[in-house]
Amino acid sequence: SDSQLLKGINSYRASLKVPALS
Repeated sequence: SDSQLLKGINSYRASLKVPALS
């Protein structure tokens, strides 16, 4: 479940082109 969540967040950030600091 965590992997799925991380995948979603990663894609979300990539979409917004936001630096993954948090």
